[in-house]
Amino acid sequence: MAERFTTKRQPEHRTEQTIEQSRAEQLTALRQSGEHRQLEHPSLQGETRQRHETLRAARHEAEQVYEQAAEQERATAEAERRQHETREQQRAERQRQTSPAAQQERFDKTMAAVQSQLSPSSRAFSKVIHNPAIEKASEVTGSTVARPNALLSGAIAAFVLTLAIYLIARFNGYPLSGAESIAAFALGWLCGLAFDFVRIMMLGRRNV
Repeated sequence: MAERFTTKRQPEHRTEQTIEQSRAEQLTALRQSGEHRQLEHPSLQGETRQRHETLRAARHEAEQVYEQAAEQERATAEAERRQHETREQQRAERQRQTSPAAQQERFDKTMAAVQSQLSPSSRAFSKVIHNPAIEKASEVTGSTVARPNALLSGAIAAFVLTLAIYLIARFNGYPLSGAESIAAFALGWLCGLAFDFVRIMMLGRRNV
């Protein structure tokens, strides 16, 4: 039985070897045919080389475009930084010019330039009236007792009342003491101050 089984397995083993050998021959033939085709068509190698060169050129061009874009972006950022610095400097200069010290400095320069064109007597008078102490006292006086409305109402009252008192005294034969004008001016001045006070209380200081 063993001999029969061995005899039957030998043809099958030979068949497998034959199949493997035929496959190897086919692979060898395919390789040789491929090499032969490459030898018959050398243009394939040229096309491959041309593709590599095209890819290399495209890569180089892309790198150049990227470098140009990066350079342009850096230039734009630098320009924006300079503009920001310029705006900050202009803002600081405006703040410095609007400060009280800068305004006082410009005022002193303007006054010196104007006074240099005056005569000696006018220059001395200008220096006296533009003294800081005198200017402060003048501002306080102008905002309290010497208000425009008070002075105007005092002048009008002095003129009208003095004229009326004079006509009445002349018609009736009464003598005048000379204090009528001063009293009329004081009365009109008080009326003007009262008018300003009421207006400020009703409208507010900003609307006056």
